[in-house]
Amino acid sequence: MRRRNLIGGGLAAALLPCSGVPAQGTMPGWEARLNALLPTPEEDRWLTIPWRTNLVAALAEAGRVGKPVMAWVMNGNPLGCG
Repeated sequence: MRRRNLIGGGLAAALLPCSGVPAQGTMPGWEARLNALLPTPEEDRWLTIPWRTNLVAALAEAGRVGKPVMAWVMNGNPLGCG
């Protein structure tokens, strides 16, 4: 959890203006920099997939509709922390 906070804090610090620079709302170009970091709608298309979290129910549904099942399996902490 602490590592995530450090990463989030680093990103927040990168987006904040230095002292002596106008506030975010009046700083020219801040929207373009923020939009460069955010994913585009094309990059977020995976969010439109109706993901299933129950393997047995997913297999039954796939059999009914005649579609394959993709299983995403991982081992360990998603942040790589031990």
